[in-house]
Amino acid sequence: MCPSTTSEASPGSHPQAPLRLLPWTNDDGKRCYLSPDGPDSRMSRLADDVEEDLLLSAEWLLEDAGPLVGSLAKKPHDADADADADAGTSTGTGVDADADANVGANVGANVDIDAAQLSRMLLSLVNALRVTLRIAESRGGRLEFARVE
Repeated sequence: MCPSTTSEASPGSHPQAPLRLLPWTNDDGKRCYLSPDGPDSRMSRLADDVEEDLLLSAEWLLEDAGPLVGSLAKKPHDADADADADAGTSTGTGVDADADANVGANVGANVDIDAAQLSRMLLSLVNALRVTLRIAESRGGRLEFARVE
């Protein structure tokens, strides 16, 4: 269940703001909204804090995933490279065929990841992007309301 508040405008309060899109969804994956008393209400501040934490988490995830994706992209994945390595030949320097066969593997040597880990990382990246876009949409809506106000 999505937390929300309802309020009626009291004298001297902000005009009734439109519903605020929150950065999370309910158990069914549906969007959650907040009917705030104003931008400084307790629930609005809580939503601001959650947004900030989610954006920081997305930034950290991107920092962790960037080098991994970069190292995976540099590894040779074609059958010809594997066949050359197995045959003891190389398309590298030619000085040491066995060493040349390992060059691609050493590019990401400190990053050893299996398909399940890669899948989890990609799902995390997709979720972080989804949340970031939801936050951007929410903030854009609040900017439009602030300009009209």
